[in-house]
Amino acid sequence: MIIPLEHLLVFSTFLFVTGIYGAIVRRNIIGILISIELILNSVNINLVAFSRTTSLSPETGQVFALFVITIAAAAAAVPSMTAPSFTGLTENKYVIVWNHDCSVSSGDMGGDVDGGVSPQGTLAVTSIEATDTTATANDTYESGWSYTFNITVPDSELNLSMKFANWFNASASSTIAAGGNMQISSAQADNAGVPVPVTAANTYTTPALHMTGDLNPGMPGKQVKVVVQVKMPASTVNGSYTTSYGLQTQP
Repeated sequence: MIIPLEHLLVFSTFLFVTGIYGAIVRRNIIGILISIELILNSVNINLVAFSRTTSLSPETGQVFALFVITIAAAAAAVPSMTAPSFTGLTENKYVIVWNHDCSVSSGDMGGDVDGGVSPQGTLAVTSIEATDTTATANDTYESGWSYTFNITVPDSELNLSMKFANWFNASASSTIAAGGNMQISSAQADNAGVPVPVTAANTYTTPALHMTGDLNPGMPGKQVKVVVQVKMPASTVNGSYTTSYGLQTQP
């Protein structure tokens, strides 16, 4: 039994309209591809149907239909080379991403450098050792307080100075002047360890200690020790005292 041409046209029209509707309404890529296939299949039905009712060879329509099917399959399989845009989205989107060669475009590299410039180091007080915190008020450094500052000095700023506020006893409201009662020294300075006196409160010591020694060459900067000594005037009121300090380095 031969199906009438009109029936085939009605069926192909139904497929075409269904495909157009699906391509417009659907929001996911699979639904849109199926709708496009329906549209192309409606064209294939028309090609085969008209080839049977015209003077052309029936195989002509079938050949064209095979071309359409082949092209549709190829179009569905070819990935997009355009980068997807994810800006300005107002609803959910489905994106299929195919990495053609399964490679990445970025990564990390590393290496070591020898024979270059060593790190300069950053000025820092790494620790303070309280060598002696019990003093006798006899106006001598030998009987006073002693502290050892462990300091990192930048290689580009080797001249070190310190400053101190006056010592204060809160319970007795008494003070010990920093000027004239304190001194600093370092075995890593180039002045043979000669002490540099503190001349006034909150004033950096002069001359600066020029650091040339390094207790740990493997660390950035120069690792030095600075000894801070405090003597107690004979008129000092007994009790506990505190102060604050400052530190600077210059080229």
